[in-house]
Amino acid sequence: MKKTTAFLIYITFLPICMLCLTGCSGQTDKSAIKQTDFQIADVVYFNPYAGSVCNEKEAWTLRNPQSQCFTWYIIKNSSDTVDMILDHNLGSRVPWISLEDFISAGGTAEEYGLKGNNKYGPVTALKELKNVTDSFQNVQTLTKADSVTRQISAADTYTIDYTGYKARMAGGQELADLVNNKPMVNGYDWNPATGSYIHAMPVWLYANLGMPGQAEALHVAWYTDTAHTARPDTVWVICLGSNLGKGSVSAVGRVGAEILGVRPIVRVKKNLLQ
Repeated sequence: MKKTTAFLIYITFLPICMLCLTGCSGQTDKSAIKQTDFQIADVVYFNPYAGSVCNEKEAWTLRNPQSQCFTWYIIKNSSDTVDMILDHNLGSRVPWISLEDFISAGGTAEEYGLKGNNKYGPVTALKELKNVTDSFQNVQTLTKADSVTRQISAADTYTIDYTGYKARMAGGQELADLVNNKPMVNGYDWNPATGSYIHAMPVWLYANLGMPGQAEALHVAWYTDTAHTARPDTVWVICLGSNLGKGSVSAVGRVGAEILGVRPIVRVKKNLLQ
């Protein structure tokens, strides 16, 4: 009798358990499924200071600038990690490389000139990036393997060593590839068909520009890590208005310069987002 009673209880309870997983409609409840893969441009709500997922209702907006629940977009998908880019600039407005940092890197004031020089890479922007992301939790600390080398000219390059960083900058070609454009030609013509920069980047890459942001200062663009190989005073940026276009290295002598900032890309294990 005891075995019969136990069996009856089991078969009576089984449909209730299945209902919990499938819902009243008989379809699988999405909240019961762990997400195992991601697509480029998928949205993730993640608090980098707590190192945990959050939700859309808590998310940072220009009207809710104190929130630490940030909106991120998948920009790279690997076997067990994703690279995610923030939906707004973080930190202060900075030049790509300041005169002071240019001289510290080995240059001279004469080389820097009135408009700046990109030969040493985004030294000042990288300092700001590290400063505003060092307190991030549960994001992967980058290593020497994450270093990148960029062209300055046909003969010269600079290398960015991301060892110890918790975030990185986007590469110009990396962004161009998102819209399936052809490779750069001489570092200038991203799309040989137009002979110019890209006019229509995805909206999630230029969101939250043109208004006061995290640092309570106007940002009209954000820096990539990529120099313009034909113009020493110019680098590639994502602009207000959707362009992957040309931006100033320095504020000096440029209208609208030094109203640019950094937009972090972090690497997170997928199981943390499930």
